[in-house]
Amino acid sequence: MSTAPAQSVPPGFASLALARGVVGFYRLWHGTLGLRGAGRLINHLSPRLSGLQCYPLRLPNGHIAEVDFRELSAFGWLNTMLGDDNQETPLIEAIAAHLSGDSVFWDIGANAGILSAEIARRTAIGEHHYFEPNPRIYPWAEAALSHLPQARGHPVAVSSSEGTATLFIPVNLSAFGSLEGNCRGEAIRVEVETVSGDLLVYERGLAPPSVIKIDTEGHEVEVMGGMRRLVAEYRPLVFFEHIELSDEQVRAMTPEGYRVGTLCDTTGAILDRLDRSAGHNSALVPTER
Repeated sequence: MSTAPAQSVPPGFASLALARGVVGFYRLWHGTLGLRGAGRLINHLSPRLSGLQCYPLRLPNGHIAEVDFRELSAFGWLNTMLGDDNQETPLIEAIAAHLSGDSVFWDIGANAGILSAEIARRTAIGEHHYFEPNPRIYPWAEAALSHLPQARGHPVAVSSSEGTATLFIPVNLSAFGSLEGNCRGEAIRVEVETVSGDLLVYERGLAPPSVIKIDTEGHEVEVMGGMRRLVAEYRPLVFFEHIELSDEQVRAMTPEGYRVGTLCDTTGAILDRLDRSAGHNSALVPTER
């Protein structure tokens, strides 16, 4: 395993011009014509073309993110802007439906900021906090959300306690990075700061969340364990990805006075049960709701 993120070489004029042409072709071929195959060209060229490793992608808010097309999350942003269906659309819509102008939203495991930006586009939020410990990807989320005065980024990992931990990041697949060390294949190891939800609220003064989204690739149990006090006091609605969790782990992370419901991938409804065949995200819902 590598112990440091791969560094991108600043592109020269010719390399950047070629990269712009390649991305422009992708926009036409994939975005306008709806044809397959253009992504293979980017995948083939990105390991050797510095312009694709530090590409100035203009995001929907007009800000520039220097993205690396060796990383799958760069395609995530580009495809979102081209209007591709987002597999997290049911989750985005379910979260947005539970937010209002005085809500506080925490996005734990924000990655490149796509979900947070889409939620902010759909609804007003009183305060919006996003957490992403990957030092290469966090600036992309920051660029995506920097136009929102209510949004505040935190380049830390939310866990069960304050300290440091090793973040394991699969090469070119930052969305699957985890503190659990459960990466398949080659991974980069990065030491990151950890904080607990309770510490953020009761010691650092963050507003307690109304709605929380957790996508930490198997670390969700630790995340919930670090926010027992705020969950008991403020009763937020919690959405989480359950793919890397066993049924026993889901039961263990369910607070007293909460029930588990699965978010249906087709309808966006919260089913009143844990049903892995219906969707890949679930919700912890206070019984009074």
